[in-house]
Amino acid sequence: MPPFLIYRNGWTDLAINHIIPTYILWGDDMVIQIRKLLLIVFLVISITTFFIFFLHKETAPTYKAVSDADGDEKTYHKVVISLLMSNIEAASKNFYKDYFTINPTVAENDVIVLDIDQTDEGSYKIVFRTLPYLGPHLTVGCDEISLIVSQDSSVRLEGLSHIESYELPSNMQNLVTKPLPSGNDT
Repeated sequence: MPPFLIYRNGWTDLAINHIIPTYILWGDDMVIQIRKLLLIVFLVISITTFFIFFLHKETAPTYKAVSDADGDEKTYHKVVISLLMSNIEAASKNFYKDYFTINPTVAENDVIVLDIDQTDEGSYKIVFRTLPYLGPHLTVGCDEISLIVSQDSSVRLEGLSHIESYELPSNMQNLVTKPLPSGNDT
């Protein structure tokens, strides 16, 4: 019989001399010892495979095309708000200048995009909802501001609609020059 095959009790076991030490091959419980060794080798390979395939995290960056239909719409709206924030602030400042001694603040976090439509001329009409505030975030009103962005990147105010007015606390009444309209278009 070749030296790498051992015949014992009707079982033929394959043992490669370089991998399995010879003292295991010549013991009384040779078959049990070989099976233990094979079990250990199997467990080591299984655990290694598990760590490689299931716990390995993707390190390569993933890129998303801007034109994907499942793009993050919230992010795009934030970009539009950031780009047009000076126009939004100017429209709000112009409206509230007659009603308060100081200009209410319009923060990017208090602006949302309600609608974006392309006009027949190729321009875009963008409607924002704002919540301007005075002092420590005391909201004075809710407004809808419509801006037209033309193809040459010029921006013009189409309109500001004052939707709702909010009452200021008594300690802030000295900032009011005249009462706000009760939801009229301006």
